[in-house]
Amino acid sequence: MKNRGIEKNIASSFKRKMIMLSDNNNLNKTPSKGNEYGRERVRVLTTLSMFRAKCKEISRKHGVNRVDFEAKEELTKQGKIHICSSKIIGSVPGVEVGDRFEYRVELTIVGLHGKTQHGIDFMEFKGKSLVTCVVAKEGYLDNMNDSEMITYSGEGGLVRNKEGVCPKDQKLVRGNLAMKNSMIEKNYVRVVRGIKLGGKFGYERYDQTSYFYDGLYKVLSYEEKKGPCKNLIFEFKLKRCPGQPIVPWYKFKIV
Repeated sequence: MKNRGIEKNIASSFKRKMIMLSDNNNLNKTPSKGNEYGRERVRVLTTLSMFRAKCKEISRKHGVNRVDFEAKEELTKQGKIHICSSKIIGSVPGVEVGDRFEYRVELTIVGLHGKTQHGIDFMEFKGKSLVTCVVAKEGYLDNMNDSEMITYSGEGGLVRNKEGVCPKDQKLVRGNLAMKNSMIEKNYVRVVRGIKLGGKFGYERYDQTSYFYDGLYKVLSYEEKKGPCKNLIFEFKLKRCPGQPIVPWYKFKIV
């Protein structure tokens, strides 16, 4: 009985903090009407609201580990959401700099990032692969302390596997190659920051990652380095394009 009381208090405390964070969430802003952007904004907000309501509904069921995946599957089958398969360079209509997303899969639903696992999303353009979006996340080797610059570790070969085997050297293929190509072509790259929200209640700790759309960046450079397992990894430096709204993502971190 005592443990149940602690769990309820933790959940209640976490819920109150999440409500406070949501007060500053751009997704709650009312878009302007009567223009194409306004219609796209309404579409994004409506889709996310419907998706989160479905997640809440599914979370009441027992034995469901990934409510986000199940919600996406149900709504897609019902024809209520349509996952955009085409990819674009630059801004996504209806998505604003500073928008916050509660589930990683929401990035796919609104068209920001086409993958639910890999951090680098890319497309083919005139015979070259170019990066469309990068998800930089705390807990990896990505350096996200600077609000105007991100150091992003390449795909593959970062940590030991479950058997403790060291990873192989990273290769300049797929997402890593697309990053190099985008550095040469100087195309816009959307950046999403995955920020860990966490706190303590008594001796218990809870964690959650939220995703903030930080706007457009450009890949400045890359270098080869030795990773934690002494294998070869790539580090890419991305710089935020000027003239964009400031995203105070650091204020959302709860210590």
